[in-house]
Amino acid sequence: MQSISPHLHWTEDTCSVYLLRQGDQGLLIDCGTDLRPSHLADSPGGMVDRLLLTHFHRDQCAGFGEWQAAGAEVVIPFAERRFFEEADLLRASYDTFDNYTAYYSTSGPLSDVRGAAYAHDYARLEWGDISIDVIPLPGHTFGSVGYLFEADGQRVLACGDLLSAPGQMRDYFPLQWRYMDFQGHVNWLESLRTVAQLAPDLILPGHGQPFAFTPQAIADLQEMGERLYELFYARPFTYYRPVFRQLSPHVHEVTNSMANTYIVDD
Repeated sequence: MQSISPHLHWTEDTCSVYLLRQGDQGLLIDCGTDLRPSHLADSPGGMVDRLLLTHFHRDQCAGFGEWQAAGAEVVIPFAERRFFEEADLLRASYDTFDNYTAYYSTSGPLSDVRGAAYAHDYARLEWGDISIDVIPLPGHTFGSVGYLFEADGQRVLACGDLLSAPGQMRDYFPLQWRYMDFQGHVNWLESLRTVAQLAPDLILPGHGQPFAFTPQAIADLQEMGERLYELFYARPFTYYRPVFRQLSPHVHEVTNSMANTYIVDD
């Protein structure tokens, strides 16, 4: 484990794995494939009692069973629970010879995840004295999440595979949720905008080294994504902004959503 700050560390496995320490307890964000509880047994915060997963791809979560068996609570994105809990069924139903998509449902863990807790979009997870906000960051997968928390005086965002370095992403093809369809691409651009608005101090990518956030780190990638969208559709990309209409003191309508959407507030 390499030290990022006194209580935050990382190592390279089949993905970048992060360890947050608090007293004699540890929290992992993604676990890769080869890292084992025994590797951390003698280190401070080596007793890992929680594992947060950012998305269902096997390179992020293949070793989950070892940590669960050692007593860690596994937390999965609620939106992707099927890809964790029914991985065997999805592999069995995959049609090898009639599939024109890069969204490989078979890329999940080799065994089903059982008894996991859920990370719901926009929810807050509590771990000791640390609050962790679940940030939906669809793009690399449709249910990807990031985890935003404070460690050693810095606001830190673990962003999964949204990006891998300033102005860079590791793989583009997973954004092709359906053949010749830009839904994943659009979600990815919207998620980049979310990160830009959050403006954390430090970003922990799912692949690559941690790096300091700068507006330019996101803007360079947004510019490339916007240009690619315009080349394909022959029109500029525009980010979604909801338009609200008040129907009553407590009911509002979103007038520009794909389906009628209403907000009831109290």
